[in-house]
Amino acid sequence: MPLARMTSRRLMVVTALTAVVLAGACRVIGFRSRARFHQHEAEKVQDLLFYLAFSPAPAGFQQPPPPDVAAREIALWHSFRAYHERMRARYEAAACRPWIFVNPDSPAPKEPATLKAALKQVAAEATSQ
Repeated sequence: MPLARMTSRRLMVVTALTAVVLAGACRVIGFRSRARFHQHEAEKVQDLLFYLAFSPAPAGFQQPPPPDVAAREIALWHSFRAYHERMRARYEAAACRPWIFVNPDSPAPKEPATLKAALKQVAAEATSQ
């Protein structure tokens, strides 16, 4: 049985199919990378929340903040963590179906300014261990 001849038409079809497969693979890799980023960010915030829950005075404070301020800040950090969890789940789902359109990201909630130093201290403690 003779092999099929490689005509210009067949070569163009093979090239087009290869391009579609490679573009899909690039989308999957990009979505997985974004999912990992958001997972990492959610884990950082979870570590911070654990630190805040068991620390007598969070970084940047000489004494523990008033309970209403601490509760408000912790609620903001919880919303920040929930945002990253939603984005992680969204990009993991998009990686499974790269042919489906993905809407632009919603804006991230603003990080609480008073406890940003706590996040840096948690990261420093994690790297020193």
